Amino acid sequence: MRDSLALVEAMDENFGLNKVEILDGNIGYLPVYSFTSFTEWARPSFFSALRFLSRTRALIIDMRFNGGGSPEMVSQMGSYFFPVRTPFTTIENRVRDSTFIYWADPDKADGLHLSLPVYILTSHSTFSAAEDFNYSMQQAKRALIVGDTAGGGAHPARPFLLGQGFLINLPFAQSINPYSKTNWEGVGVLPEFLPNPAEHWKKPRS
Repeated sequence: MRDSLALVEAMDENFGLNKVEILDGNIGYLPVYSFTSFTEWARPSFFSALRFLSRTRALIIDMRFNGGGSPEMVSQMGSYFFPVRTPFTTIENRVRDSTFIYWADPDKADGLHLSLPVYILTSHSTFSAAEDFNYSMQQAKRALIVGDTAGGGAHPARPFLLGQGFLINLPFAQSINPYSKTNWEGVGVLPEFLPNPAEHWKKPRS
């Protein structure tokens, strides 16, 4: 019942998407407000939004107000931007003593591949799974990060029962990027200097 209510709420919010826009100069703009755990339900919405923007000269993904969500949805969105299967994030779970690799996989992209330049807007409110997407795209050299340093939450946490009615929220896993061999915990995802984005956007698409 709880999952059904959560799905209805996620559908009401269109899984974190509420706008698709083409700006002056044929620049695509897509704000993403969350990364839902209902990946298969959200997949058509993300596909449709990105397909609408696929003919633009560059894409701005706005993550400034994205507080996180599911790493599975992160890898799903990343799948549209890579022509080959590419490791995105490894999560080492200490409670389960397990390691799981999330991949950006074109087989999950329903035939849509975007090779256009990507710029990701970020802020101090960008956190957790949103940082995962930004950091993974940055470290794979697939996007430039523009804005403020993100919040710095790379370690998944959950409440643990201490007894006597007390709970403590502790990290139980850590995210490891396959390229940097580290993550953004405590430091955030750092933006990159972009001297003249307008000139870059004018470059013809390959």
